[in-house]
Amino acid sequence: MTALTIDTQWMHRGLLYFVHGGSAQSSGTSDRTTSALNALFDKYRDDPSTPDLLTINATMAYLTDLSLAPDSITVLILSELLQSPTLGEITRTGFTTGWSSHPSATSTSTQKTVLKQLTMQLVQPGPSGQTSALFRRVYKHTFKLALPAGTRGIPLDMATEYWRLLFGPSGACWDGTKAEGRAQGVRQPWLEWWMAFLQEKWRKAVNKDLWEQTLVFCEKTRADESLGWWSEDGAWPGIVDEFVGWCKAEKGIGGGEAMEE
Repeated sequence: MTALTIDTQWMHRGLLYFVHGGSAQSSGTSDRTTSALNALFDKYRDDPSTPDLLTINATMAYLTDLSLAPDSITVLILSELLQSPTLGEITRTGFTTGWSSHPSATSTSTQKTVLKQLTMQLVQPGPSGQTSALFRRVYKHTFKLALPAGTRGIPLDMATEYWRLLFGPSGACWDGTKAEGRAQGVRQPWLEWWMAFLQEKWRKAVNKDLWEQTLVFCEKTRADESLGWWSEDGAWPGIVDEFVGWCKAEKGIGGGEAMEE
């Protein structure tokens, strides 16, 4: 065997190591993983007319075997991992591709372990008030999940429930009245203020821009609750500008004088 051939083989193995995040998986291992995941998917498939889709009943059976409550934040993590097109549905491609990123997770028991780890990772804060990269992915995908077909915004009542889950104690807690919020550096009840303000002043559907900018605003306040970073020249949705004014006037944030209740 020539030196060139040996070097080429080592380069190929090194490339596999890089692509697979540190494990030079053989195609045989990958094929076995995909085969096992397809078999698991087929175990839950209950509608012959949709061979590549788990509908709501099949998905509920799968969640039961994962010991997941449908309203848990871990279901949102799972939905992002599998790129579910809508609530309660899982595609075969999303299932095999998503779980292939965790090659050992080819059974519900091993998938439970992965989901537990991801749920813990979700709440780990980043620098300067940022949420984790996983949280940001889950948050962004949740808009797609919750968006009613043929619309451009999530009804406010529905958006509120998702914010309670995502920004509540089990997520990137945005409420300083909760121990989980204080552990992440939050001192004020921002989540309750935000939702109360919208219920009073907004009452419209939450479009993609407002959904995404709410997360940006959350991260900014987690870093500096005095709103010292705020500028009227910023490209915020108008309702966020109004909320800042409300926080200053009603809650005394940023040197404002809170109104008596």
